[in-house]
Amino acid sequence: MNLPAEPSARLNGRELIMNTLNGLSVGIIVALVPGALLNQLLKALLPVFPQAAFFLTLTGMAAVLMAPISAVCVGMMAGFGFAGLIGPIAAVNGYGNANLMNIVLVSLLFFVIPITLGYVSNYLFNSKLSYFDAQDFELDYL
Repeated sequence: MNLPAEPSARLNGRELIMNTLNGLSVGIIVALVPGALLNQLLKALLPVFPQAAFFLTLTGMAAVLMAPISAVCVGMMAGFGFAGLIGPIAAVNGYGNANLMNIVLVSLLFFVIPITLGYVSNYLFNSKLSYFDAQDFELDYL
């Protein structure tokens, strides 16, 4: 496994692809494999231990974290560190002071626009194009 590149070093195409693939594989292993193993064990215990359904729900929720975990791993492999976490906070200062315009702009970019695009894409793909139904999101453990 390649070590993260130093911030001043430039990555060539091969290193960039390998760092991305390594970060994705680490994120998948961290997020999905323990949940899959635990799910199989708990499904076998459901007939005698019905309370295991609660833990099945928790492991399903943990599997949703695969994308953020993979993104963090890819960022760490690329050498970004925690700059992505500090970036929105540092963006408030903008050109030297945290005035109202900078706060509004940052909240618009990091909160309002993503939430609005989420609702618009949900409306578009669910109502207009019918790509998915509510049945696609039902949990069935038996």
